[in-house]
Amino acid sequence: MKIAYVISTLHGGGAERMLVNLVNALPSTMEIHVIVLKTTGQMAEHLRHPRTRIHTLKIRSHADLAGWLRFARLLASIRPDIVHSHMTLSNLATRAAKPFSRIPILLNHEHGLGVWKGRALCLLNAATQVLADRVITVSEASRQIRISRERIHPDRISTLYNAIDWTYWSSVAPVGPRDGLSLGVAASLTRVKRIDLALRVLAGLRAARPDARLFIAGEGPELAHLKTLACELGIAPYVEFLGFVQDMAGFYARVDAVLLTSLREDCAMALIEALAAGRFVVGPATGGVPEILRPPVEGVLMDDGNDLSHVIRNLQSLPAGFDSTINRQYARRFDIVGYTRELVSLYQGLIERRPMVVIESRREYGMDES
Repeated sequence: MKIAYVISTLHGGGAERMLVNLVNALPSTMEIHVIVLKTTGQMAEHLRHPRTRIHTLKIRSHADLAGWLRFARLLASIRPDIVHSHMTLSNLATRAAKPFSRIPILLNHEHGLGVWKGRALCLLNAATQVLADRVITVSEASRQIRISRERIHPDRISTLYNAIDWTYWSSVAPVGPRDGLSLGVAASLTRVKRIDLALRVLAGLRAARPDARLFIAGEGPELAHLKTLACELGIAPYVEFLGFVQDMAGFYARVDAVLLTSLREDCAMALIEALAAGRFVVGPATGGVPEILRPPVEGVLMDDGNDLSHVIRNLQSLPAGFDSTINRQYARRFDIVGYTRELVSLYQGLIERRPMVVIESRREYGMDES
């Protein structure tokens, strides 16, 4: 089976990390082509599948006609059995290229809730979504948004939660001994992530837990503002801005609780990783988060960004060195092994509806009917 994955970049976002997790877990018999429309990034270095080739097109803009022509020609030359695109730009690009590149089967993968899409883009998606054989979302909340706003038929769109290498993340052990309660944030420092709420949680928490500290892993345009706010709240000595963190396992090992305070979240990779690492998790009651952060998970939903008292109360009694076996075992349902098995089954089901494709594919790669 030959698969072409299409994505805008290979920087460190959740969609990019999910794609890398998937490619690395695919059977070694598959031939994989990763087509990056714009530029590669640090995630490209983590691709380990033995039969993977990366194609970087460096398309400059939506109006780069020469670049889009290169894209269509590349797909035609690869002749994949399946094209699986990720995120809005790639999804639209593959739909546009399908008639010219002879794409036999097309999957569009939506990451995020997509509520930012304006009316024109929703209408465009509604008009072209029939070109995709299947649309995948990463939460049921996201699926319902696409059905209502983009008029995708419910039978053509399915939910597949993001996945992680559970064996790796569940092996993270707390670093000790601890001299206090350690909170962590792993997110880009942008307004939509509302890191200011994490600072306010710490400020409110320190009255009852003067041993509490906050570690923030991430970069972004809000850094200066957040440092100023920490000073205004009187907690600057207890907040550490770590910048970009390469060793996220080490980050989870040094914190007791992970705070996700975003205005919008779908199926955050940091949420699943933190659960697998046994951390207590605070997440916003938005998008796909309530679908994950539910009993028996040891964590709490943040219902109102203007009233953080519920979150603070749940953190007050949290012991330093917190480590949850419950969370580790719960996160096992998001293991990449099961995810890959389900996705490959979907690929095979779509291929089997096109007999000539499956015959050619199995002859080339020696695949049997199973």
